[in-house]
Amino acid sequence: MQYNILFCTLAVGNEYNGYAQNLFKTIQKKTNSRLLVVTDNPSYFENMMDERLIIKKLDESFTLTSNLVDSIRNFNYNLKYVPISFANMETCDYIAYIDCDWLLKFNASLNKFESCITEMLHLDCDGIAGRGRLLIHEKTGRTFLPMEKIVFYGLDKTEKYDQCQLVNEQYLIFKKTDKLNRFIAFWAALEKKCTEEKGMAYAEGLEIGMAALDAGIKFHIRQTLGDVFIFYSNKQQTFYEV
Repeated sequence: MQYNILFCTLAVGNEYNGYAQNLFKTIQKKTNSRLLVVTDNPSYFENMMDERLIIKKLDESFTLTSNLVDSIRNFNYNLKYVPISFANMETCDYIAYIDCDWLLKFNASLNKFESCITEMLHLDCDGIAGRGRLLIHEKTGRTFLPMEKIVFYGLDKTEKYDQCQLVNEQYLIFKKTDKLNRFIAFWAALEKKCTEEKGMAYAEGLEIGMAALDAGIKFHIRQTLGDVFIFYSNKQQTFYEV
């Protein structure tokens, strides 16, 4: 069965816009799908316009330095909800978010993505993610996250989100449903709170997990998606398996 998959990513700064170009080239070569890029600089892509490449400009309010970094000068990773939101407005059945400094693996193919989605549907899930950890470890009662982030959201005073899954935030696949609308809205609200109140953006797996739990999204956790995704370290000129 063929699924209509729309890939999306976020690219800010020339280095990451370059990564996004490379990502598109691998998607173009290995699939018949489209890629939506939310970028601070649409002109960067003028020389490679293609009907399968969708360019959206990141709102200028997000590109202010105060909004691009968090309280400890990390990039505002919660802005990843923006390309998912744009993709959700396009005609497609499934949305695959990928960090732009990742690529499709050499032997990746659309069939492998479709196989993942078939597994997801068989298990009656709403999305696919890697790694999956509970916010509060069932045996130790401990969390993997800095206490500063736990306290910021008041999670030390409630058990509401103890069962949220801290997934790999570098790639996510969603089925387009009403649940996804709620997920996007909730993540956007968390991003707004984190930005305005100078919270810690990393690791955004928490915000993803909270939004998914609130929206009722059930992830099919595949401990590795290494048969489709690969990370390329430009600094070390090295590929890393997922």
